Amino acid sequence: MTNTDYVDAFVNGFVVKQRMHDRLTEAEERRLLKTYRQAHPELGARARLARVLRGAADRLAPEPDRRPRRLGRPRPLTSAR
Repeated sequence: MTNTDYVDAFVNGFVVKQRMHDRLTEAEERRLLKTYRQAHPELGARARLARVLRGAADRLAPEPDRRPRRLGRPRPLTSAR
């Protein structure tokens, strides 16, 4: 066994361990993301789109005033008796 054989075996073993660690870390991140999304549905894409659409609808057609507005011609002013 030469010195390079030992180094290659060490490097290959390290690479395998590193890949396993990376895959386990990614799986844990996916699991955490899934749990977080299930716990907070208001942060999902559907809820975000609904908020944007509600905001646009409010800007285009705001709620009416509490007092109804008069439509048509104004009343003529009458003098006080």
